[in-house]
Order: sequence, then C-alpha cells, then structure tokens
Amino acid sequence: MVCKFKSRLYINPGNGYTVAEYSSMELDCIPSEAVISNYGTEVTFTAFGKELPCMDNVEIEMEGDWKRSEKYGLQFGVDWSRVLLPKSREGIIGYLSSELITGIGPVMAREIVNRFGTDTFTVMENHPNELLAIKGITEQKLEFIIESYQKSAELRELMAYLAPYHVTPKKAEKIKQHFGLEAVTLLKENPYRLCEIKGFGFITVDPIARASKDLAPDEPERIKAAIQYVLRKGAEEGNLYLDSTIIVDMAYKVLNAGFPTDTVRRGQIKLAGNELVMKDKLLEADGTAIYLKAYREAEKEAAYHLVRLLRSPGNTYNIERELEAVLAKSKMTLAQKQEEAVRMVFRSQVSIITGGPGKGKTTILKIILQIFERLEKNKSVLLCAPTGRARKRLSESTGYPAFTIHKALYVTDDEMDNMEPEILEEDLIIADEF
Repeated sequence: MVCKFKSRLYINPGNGYTVAEYSSMELDCIPSEAVISNYGTEVTFTAFGKELPCMDNVEIEMEGDWKRSEKYGLQFGVDWSRVLLPKSREGIIGYLSSELITGIGPVMAREIVNRFGTDTFTVMENHPNELLAIKGITEQKLEFIIESYQKSAELRELMAYLAPYHVTPKKAEKIKQHFGLEAVTLLKENPYRLCEIKGFGFITVDPIARASKDLAPDEPERIKAAIQYVLRKGAEEGNLYLDSTIIVDMAYKVLNAGFPTDTVRRGQIKLAGNELVMKDKLLEADGTAIYLKAYREAEKEAAYHLVRLLRSPGNTYNIERELEAVLAKSKMTLAQKQEEAVRMVFRSQVSIITGGPGKGKTTILKIILQIFERLEKNKSVLLCAPTGRARKRLSESTGYPAFTIHKALYVTDDEMDNMEPEILEEDLIIADEF
C-alpha cells in the first residue's frame, strides 16, 4: 500500500526496529479495527518493522501483513518499504525538502517546483544547470543537490529490483556499496551474485533468481553459487576449507532439492568448481582442499601474524616463585601438563591452550592471571570470547571483566567484512573458545 509518515512512536538505534503511525487513502487495504483515526479520505494506522521511512511529505510504498498482538491490537508488520518518486507538485516539494536531498529546504523546494512544475525531476536528471536560475543555488550547492538526488535515484531503483527479497534501506545501501553504480545491471545479469552479501544465502536467493531469469536447474551460474554457499556454510561451522568430494556431495543435495534425482549431475558440479578455481579465481585449491579465496587469504595472513608474534622479542619471565606463591595461597594443585602450560604462556608471545571439558583450562587461566598480576601490577589485561554467552562464562569463572571480540575491537557484524586491522593495546590478551 502507499502511505505517508505521521509520527514515530519508537525506534531501536541498535537494529533499526521502528514503530510509527502512517496515513493512507487506500481504505480497502486497512481493516477497520486497525484504524487509529480518520481524516476524510485518509485513515491512520500503526506499522512496525526494520528501518521504516520516517520522512514528512513523501509517499512511501509498503508491503507486509496485518498482525495482531494482545497488547497493541492490529498493526501492519512491514516486510519491505521504499520512498516513491512523487508526481504531484506538493509531493515533489516534499521530496526535494526531505532528508533524501541535500541543500534544499521547503522554501527553495517550492521555488524550484514553481519554476519547473511536474518536470522538475526531468530537469534535474537531464538539464541540472537550469537549477542555477533559482535564487540561492550556487554551482557548489548544485553539485551537492544533484549528487544526493542521483544517490536517492540509484537506491530507489535498487529497492524496486530487490522488492521480492524484502530488503531494508540499510541493506540496500550495503548492496549498492558492494556492487557500485552498476548494482542493478550486475544483479540482473547474475542474480546469484547477491549471495556475496551477508544475509543472502543460496536458499533465499535461488527461487527468486530462477523465476526472474527463467533459469534451468543446471545453469552454470546456479551451480557455482551453490558451491560457494556450501563453503560458506562450512565456514560457519568452523571449516576454512572442505574436501572436494564433500563439496560435490553437499552441492548435489542443495541443487537437486525439489527436482528429480540427478537433474544436476555431479560431473556438472565438478566442472563448475574447476571454473571457479581456474577461470573465475574465486576459489583456491590446495590438493583436494578447496577454499573460498577470501578465507584462504585470511588463513595465510593469520599464519603470518602468528609466526611474527612467535619470533618477536618480548618479556620472558621466571615464574617459579610466583607460581609457588599463587598455588600456596589458592590451595590448588596443578598436574604436570597444567604447570607446563602456565610456564609456556610466560615464555612465549603467543600461546594456545587446548583440552576438552573438565581438563583444567579454566584453572590454568586463573593461575596465569594471578601470576601476571603479581609480576606486572600496572599492566593491562583483556579477556574476550566470540559470543555473549562465552564472554559471561569467562568473566564468571575468572572473576575478571570480559568482552565479546566484537566489543573489544569496537566493530559490529556489518563492519567485519571491511574492517581495518585494530591494534589492541593491552599487555595480556586472553581469547577463550577462539
């Protein structure tokens, strides 16, 4: 339905979840029990969803379903929304003076529309220099205006193309940044490239991609997308690479789901995999071990830095006196392997402590922290873990504050793909369940 923003009731700055009131003239789309108020031919209702547009004087298109809650009654749950390019004079004035366009306020917007009328957007697209006739628009301001207009136009086009995927404006912006100005063209040529974006897996993209291009089940671009999907799923489970036979078997199941057996043959999957390695350069092979190129490069970089740390000079400690004192004070006894692990930490710039549940890793950490505190009273310590639950366990078991790795690096999930290396300044860093 098409509507206009009235007022925002709630927003979560962290995830963009928004509750707001909107008005619409499409009365047949709005159940009577969802109506908050009635203004002639317009009714007001409440909508909720992620990153809902909250801009005055612009038309907004929404898709979703009416959902009922005991506390709030019937409200519109928005799956997808976008700001429309208006056609009326008042709508164009509202669009130009909205936050979508830089450098134009309500007064200037009205002057522009008074001069160009409903041809305003045509002028902005094809003859932008004509706007210099408007009082207050300099050449520098015109650059800002046209740049912001073009960005909003690109985003509108992308949002329209991505409508079947229920993409939020923030996610659409991320897609635009990834693919650049040719985002829509590239995705029309190969919709499976959307799988390159976090949050768009093969299972989500496949049915829409096949429908949009009428692709055969054994289309090479579909097979290649499934292979990369299998490798990404493997990475989510902690595997930087998978054996080629495992990849073929898993891709075979994914590609033939919902089709007769052997619609996509194993030989076709192997051929597509070879192309991804040899021609497209998106995969790397080390014998039968197959990596996504980005993961292979990450592994090499991690190995390089581990070697660098191991070879770098640093403090080495004789901890025998402190170890004895800490054990006596805590009335704990360590097994020989545990004592060796503690000594190793104070001899090396980087150490890895392994062991199954109940093997004494937490005890070792406690001893390490107490010894370090005795040796280096004025130096800092950082404890971190991959998840919130692991962070909490680490803090509770050691008595020290702990952080998620994301928090320690001051990054969010969305920033991880493009983040610059962050240098941590602490003197002792412990990463649990890493």
